Amino acid sequence: MRELKQIKGDIFSIDEYANKYDLLKNKPLDIAFSSLQTALEAYFSTYNKTVYHGSIEEDTSIPQDVRDFHLWFGYYKAYLETIVYFQNFFELSIKKLLKDNGIKYQHIKFPPAIDELCKLISGGKVNLNIVNTDLTNALTTLGTYRNNLWHDLDKEGLRYIALDEFIGGYILPIICEFDSLYVASGYSWKHKETYCEIDPIGEIIKTVKTCNGKLDTDSVLKIAILKEIGRASYKNPLVFSEKINTESFNAPHIDKALNIASLEKEGKGNNVYKVCFCPVCGVESLVIYYDDEDDSVSFTDEAKCMCCTFNINRSLKNPSKHGLKGKCIEDYWKDI
Repeated sequence: MRELKQIKGDIFSIDEYANKYDLLKNKPLDIAFSSLQTALEAYFSTYNKTVYHGSIEEDTSIPQDVRDFHLWFGYYKAYLETIVYFQNFFELSIKKLLKDNGIKYQHIKFPPAIDELCKLISGGKVNLNIVNTDLTNALTTLGTYRNNLWHDLDKEGLRYIALDEFIGGYILPIICEFDSLYVASGYSWKHKETYCEIDPIGEIIKTVKTCNGKLDTDSVLKIAILKEIGRASYKNPLVFSEKINTESFNAPHIDKALNIASLEKEGKGNNVYKVCFCPVCGVESLVIYYDDEDDSVSFTDEAKCMCCTFNINRSLKNPSKHGLKGKCIEDYWKDI
């Protein structure tokens, strides 16, 4: 085994070779936008990671410590990735802006970097349509949450609803502003277009913005549906491009999903009510299940796509209840 000092010295310059061979195609922020995509995927998954371990609603009949305990399963990891990778995106993006404006950025920490960015915005050198105090407060808070997760032994985390309020009300609007700076650079971070033509990021921002104070129950449930649309759109295996023959690429994925949905429908005891088109990927592989535990009443209670993995249940209420409309979106929950 080599000594540690020998291992530490065995390094190469990623930027040198990337620039020499045009590997990053003049995209020095590829890592930052990879972090952004990871953060969004993690945030969108918080409903999916939480729903099977407890209610996402604020049920005061259950003691707070019991509700917090349920959040530990699944949600904690998604929360950690959400906070850490959002912070990483902003830190790298801000340092790139400082570098572009001739400011030495190598050894500057996150809070001072935010202050320097605010100076650039005030001086008209960076075009971000956001109030400096809002930017500073939101990103400083994000940095505090990240440091707690990364450095403190006594870790704390935002509860489910508080995370929706923080990300939807403060972080996503800033991300949209940052994206406007790089829209012509070809960075890839956003989810695929949804078949229903709903933009989950924009809808989450609007939903949080229209709530005065804390999110009400219906808003929490609406955001859960939107997050699941976003999560599934990242998982959607189908490709749509004018540059390649997408039909031959997509066919195996579609055929597999159709076969699985068909087997589910034909299988005994699977309690399949029907199979319909998915609002995320557009494939006819959204299986609607029903519950018949009570012989006197049967009702549909879960929808799951065998292609993109879109998965919601009856507890979220029907999409129309939340004003969600689009291609292939229907009211899935009914008595049968």
